[in-house]
Amino acid sequence: MANSLRGLGLLLVGIVIGMIIGVWWLAPRLNGTIIRFESASNPIASPSALPTLPTITPNQASTASTTSPASPSNSASPVPSATIQATASLTSSGDLKLDLLTAVNRERQQTNCAALVFDSRLQNIAQAHADDMAQHQKIDHVGSDGRSYSQRLEAVGYQFIRRGENISAWFATPVEVVAQWMDEPVDGPHRANITNCAYRHVGIGLAYVGDHPYWVLDMAEPKP
Repeated sequence: MANSLRGLGLLLVGIVIGMIIGVWWLAPRLNGTIIRFESASNPIASPSALPTLPTITPNQASTASTTSPASPSNSASPVPSATIQATASLTSSGDLKLDLLTAVNRERQQTNCAALVFDSRLQNIAQAHADDMAQHQKIDHVGSDGRSYSQRLEAVGYQFIRRGENISAWFATPVEVVAQWMDEPVDGPHRANITNCAYRHVGIGLAYVGDHPYWVLDMAEPKP
């Protein structure tokens, strides 16, 4: 008797399972949908490309020198070797360096900081560092000669209490560069440099490899 009941139970379970499978198989076909199970592929994601920048032509190119290809660092993708150019005189209308300073001082005004003013010593080392980064296609606060920003200041005789340096690449306009630096928490290093009211002097460097700009913003508070 027990065996009969067990057999009957197994039969009922088999019928129910068969009905479920039948409904699962038949229903999609009645409304024109066919369910297929396919093995999932595992493609290797290709690295995201750097944004394509529009051609940037400084208003007046001051100097130009042809460089040979260099090994790029891990922090910057390689770009074709081309002419490296400095931007026009700081006094020329529409100069990108002046535009960058205007954008920086606009952010400083929001925190009641005094506007930064150009210092020729900071200007010289900022431009030299921008040229150096472009030549070596490398984004780094340490130059190819191994010197830090502090050491570059000391080399030109600028005695400082505080100093800060922001660098960037691949952003075509001053507004984009400053937006990138400010897109940080309040205590983010680039944002904190821009909004540090102790800084008084500034130097701005800008160099190109092809159409790709390399930016340097050097700020400092001088000793009395």
